Amino acid sequence: MVTIKDVAALSGLSTGTVSRVINGNGYVSAESRKKIEHAMAELNYHPNAMARALNHKQSKIIGLVIPDITNPFFPMLTRGVEDTASKYGYTVMLCNIDENSEAEKRYIDMFKRYYVEGIISAALPTVAEWDSIEVPIVMTDRSADLNYPTVAVDNVTAAKEMTEFLISKGATQIVHIAGSAGVNTALDRREGYKQAMEEAGLSFNIFESDFNSNEIKDKAGHFFDTHECPDALFCANDLIAAIFMKEALKRNIKIPEEMQIVGFDGILMSEMLSPPLTTMRQPIYEMGQIACETLIKKVESNIEVGDTILKATLQMGGTTL
Repeated sequence: MVTIKDVAALSGLSTGTVSRVINGNGYVSAESRKKIEHAMAELNYHPNAMARALNHKQSKIIGLVIPDITNPFFPMLTRGVEDTASKYGYTVMLCNIDENSEAEKRYIDMFKRYYVEGIISAALPTVAEWDSIEVPIVMTDRSADLNYPTVAVDNVTAAKEMTEFLISKGATQIVHIAGSAGVNTALDRREGYKQAMEEAGLSFNIFESDFNSNEIKDKAGHFFDTHECPDALFCANDLIAAIFMKEALKRNIKIPEEMQIVGFDGILMSEMLSPPLTTMRQPIYEMGQIACETLIKKVESNIEVGDTILKATLQMGGTTL
């Protein structure tokens, strides 16, 4: 591999002079610069972009933190971030923390070592090391009470609308299969469900589940072992809905005739289920785009930006009447 020393040897100049040309700092005569550029071209030498970035403490790297790469929601979100970052000349460093605080700490340390210019997080900060980060941070999907700008949908309103839709379809015994405890998106969807049920004069019934696929499988079996079949399930996301629907069909429960089931997210999987899932579709790709644009605006202009609240829309499938 060609190095800066090879360029210096061919040009007959010092490595320090070559370094000044590559990094664009310090005086170099026009004649010396021409010799170095000629040597670089002859050797087909390309400077190490990361080394130059670290030298200037500007990396054009954005950190993206997600809680669980196996959840189909997050690859769609990541695509939105990556496509937008690329358009503006940035690279994305993807960090899957798996809801693990030690992984969270390692990635924060890596962000500092690689001089990331900003961070987008779809995972709630849980460790004190976040307080030491000095670059802009934007939250997406999930929000934190840390004055970070957030890009998300109005989960309370969307969940209320979905519950009202089920009621309009004749459902009166609607069970909400809740997401991970302590995650604000799960809590907001729970709240929207409760509001709709109370306003309709119906009793609400919440079954605690999780956003982790392995946990959901165990929860689905336990639910149908211990509960009479309700006339509808409102699941906190599409992954929960898919797993609960599979369990219901295995037990010969007819969907939607005996039990209607709906999800939340609008991931690609929801359209591939049989029957296709009725769900509340979030603009997931757009959330990634807007989060990235918001972060770059903060990085490059250092201006204050507020939250962006998007609207979720009902996506009809075959799991409701």
